[in-house]
Amino acid sequence: MSMASDTSLLRSPVSSRRSQDARERSWVVRTTCGPACSFCPHQGPEGRTGRDGDDGVAALERMLAESPNLERLFLIGGDLLRSPERDRLLAAIAASDAPPYVYLYTPLPEGPELDALAAWPFVRGLVVPFLHPTTPMSRRGPKPSRVILAAARARERFVIVPHLFLGGVNAEVLPDLATAIHDRVPYARAKVTVARFLGPVGRRRLSDLAPAFVGLHDLATARGVQFSLENHDHPPPCVAGLHARAPSLYDKVLRPGGSPSGFRNTALPQCERCTLATRCRWRNDAYVAEHGTGEFIPVVPEEVRWRHVSEFDPDAPGDVLADRWFVRRSEIASPCTLSWTSIEMMGQARVTSQPCNLDYLKIEPHQTPPVDAFDSWNDQFFRRMRDHQHTGRNHVTCQPHCMRRHRASLRDGDDDRMEITGTAAPFLHNRLLNFKEQVEGAVTLRSKPQSLTISPTWNCNYACAFCHTTPVREKNKHIELGPDFYARLREHLPYMAELNVSGAGEPLISKHFKDFLETTDFSAYPDLHLTITTNGSPLQPKLVDRLYHVPFRGLIISINSASAEAHASVSQTGLWERVIANIDYLVSVRHKFAFGPPLVQLSFVLMRRNFRDLPAFIAMGEREGVSLILLAMEIDQHNKSESLTWADAPPGELEEALAMIDDLRRRYRRNLVTAQYLDTLKRSLLNQAEHQILRLVEPTSTIAKAPAPRPA
Repeated sequence: MSMASDTSLLRSPVSSRRSQDARERSWVVRTTCGPACSFCPHQGPEGRTGRDGDDGVAALERMLAESPNLERLFLIGGDLLRSPERDRLLAAIAASDAPPYVYLYTPLPEGPELDALAAWPFVRGLVVPFLHPTTPMSRRGPKPSRVILAAARARERFVIVPHLFLGGVNAEVLPDLATAIHDRVPYARAKVTVARFLGPVGRRRLSDLAPAFVGLHDLATARGVQFSLENHDHPPPCVAGLHARAPSLYDKVLRPGGSPSGFRNTALPQCERCTLATRCRWRNDAYVAEHGTGEFIPVVPEEVRWRHVSEFDPDAPGDVLADRWFVRRSEIASPCTLSWTSIEMMGQARVTSQPCNLDYLKIEPHQTPPVDAFDSWNDQFFRRMRDHQHTGRNHVTCQPHCMRRHRASLRDGDDDRMEITGTAAPFLHNRLLNFKEQVEGAVTLRSKPQSLTISPTWNCNYACAFCHTTPVREKNKHIELGPDFYARLREHLPYMAELNVSGAGEPLISKHFKDFLETTDFSAYPDLHLTITTNGSPLQPKLVDRLYHVPFRGLIISINSASAEAHASVSQTGLWERVIANIDYLVSVRHKFAFGPPLVQLSFVLMRRNFRDLPAFIAMGEREGVSLILLAMEIDQHNKSESLTWADAPPGELEEALAMIDDLRRRYRRNLVTAQYLDTLKRSLLNQAEHQILRLVEPTSTIAKAPAPRPA
């Protein structure tokens, strides 16, 4: 029962055992447990204790002595958190020369026993079992919602490793369960046990398991989760169309690192004809003997034809989805490609259209009525941006403090190849054409923008101290996008990958924007994702229930506080209780969204008024089970006096904030996501302080290069 530690995808346990045994082990302990799950040998409080009586500890000590390089030890069994054997086992581990990190198995990670674990500094995490989103592990077991909540709280002190049981009865919902747990209790690794006793028998089970493998594989790819399979009592995954649904599963799972010398899988007659016979480790002779071999088909990977984007002819007939396309990043001359892919529309009665935030630009874009903003895609401003960026003259168009100007060039080679993906033909056709235009350095584009950022309104029901939006009491009809704009927007949706809604006001108080969301059939645009930044107050249950068809990638809720008092100080409102209730409801119904559960993130803009509230905000986010976004207020916002890095800020506050971030980084070192956000927040503060000089003086070093000759 070893766990893979060097991969972020599903892997067979046998494949990693030879290389990982010296670093990582699982040790089975037969101990008591509160729940009496029918499939588990640890039958309730009357179950056996110890692995083999008193010899269990001695065997564990021998294993530790024989494994001097052991880094991680998983103690698997009943409820080891509350087991009478726990302290004996931990004492034996503590007595070893170099105690490994220990992970204890428990069906409910809460109670005073957690405090007792603090005496053992090498206890790093808890392994928590899950079966179904709504079904407890047994009749006496806790509800899954309680387990998830307890895991979210325990995660402040321990790493949580979910243990997911997969069978035919939950194959469809297991990926959603794993995703929900990840969003509420972010984890970097999980154990998966394929339990033959949970699913129906015979041929139906083969097709039932396939969606779970695909869903877990997709989750692993998207979130960087390490899944390890815990047993081999299941059929090989070369059935039920799994290869057709997830081809990369075979590249990453069945071929993790070559096969032992002389090994060849011969469990099935079809294995002789399978191209993976010398790499495949998924062998289950007992299952084959029981169910026969007729339904098993060999996996013969199709010959994939790769085509470079230079071969793409946008005017030629044919289905562009038939091939896999790529381009090399090093072929794109500019370190910033936003002027070829993105539009940000900012303004009120008239808007500016630019590829990025105006704070990073030296040249001014033109202003147009909102409905005509799409026509600026090839106006003089965008053409000038593309021409200067492709020829290495970014210093003419872009401010020196823009980090995209300093991106290191990529080396040539196979590692530089970037696959161009898409689902719908119009979207992929447009993306291929766009990459071809980037490589060629075209300044007038035939392709359409792939990313759009809009501000549906500049009105807001808040009056935040650091923001320059218009309070709703000063509402003006000229600062809201109207129906004509959304009619033009629908014309561009087939070609877009991202629609970012944020910026100048509260988008969900705009009637026209809400009508656009509620009346648009987003199923016609499978490649489109939306991200909305909101203050959360309009996101009430009635509105959420009307938006399940919207392909939200993320819902960013800007609360900038962790208490009613701090929230009132920042937002100048008394809506704290409503916002928290809205967040709770949104999290509870995330699984109902047709395009998958959106990522719910709480945003905190660090400024002088609230920076001392940061520790409480992170703790609140941990308890809520949502992700966090930590941002440093820009030094050139409307109210500059709120910035910690502004020249007129009181001395010592920036140093105090940096020291607080360092302390939080040490406190949350086991929470990788939060720790990374804290690192980014610190770098942002330091960069902002440093770049005040760059805003005033254009450097003469590598930032400002001499114009390169334009290629013929």
